[in-house]
Amino acid sequence: MSQTFEELAAKEVDGLFQGALFLQAGDEVAAEDLLLWTLTKAFHVFRETGGGESPDQWLEGRLMQEFLALLPKNDGPAQARAAEPKSPSQYVGSVDPGALHEAAGQVPALARAALWLVVLRRWTYREASAALHTDTEELKDLLRFRHTLMSAVLKPRSGRNGTDGGMS
Repeated sequence: MSQTFEELAAKEVDGLFQGALFLQAGDEVAAEDLLLWTLTKAFHVFRETGGGESPDQWLEGRLMQEFLALLPKNDGPAQARAAEPKSPSQYVGSVDPGALHEAAGQVPALARAALWLVVLRRWTYREASAALHTDTEELKDLLRFRHTLMSAVLKPRSGRNGTDGGMS
């Protein structure tokens, strides 16, 4: 027996909201709007398709489609590459749990979408490329922002150089 849309949405809503928060760089109102719009539109399509072989991934794809529809037309891979900041070279391993969404805001929107699908949701390159309407090479370029994202999440080292507190 296949699941209803309500069952699917109830099962996936928390993960979808976390994805929407990431995609919207922590803006809760925008994330809620994105999720609501996604679920509303997906409800109508689900009646016809049933979500295919992987309804949860189908719903994640719908979230991505709605996010991409909101992007300005000039926010593509070329602009994402041009916006890549230089990354600091040294970081400590302590992560501020609330920093991920703030850090996501430092990554171009299309790169954020690629990172969410491939890194956080573990979609294959083929699946993510199809959802993002791009080819694999462009997807790989977008995934280079993984370092930028993690660099922004991690705290820069203090002025210590490894010799402080040593033997006197």
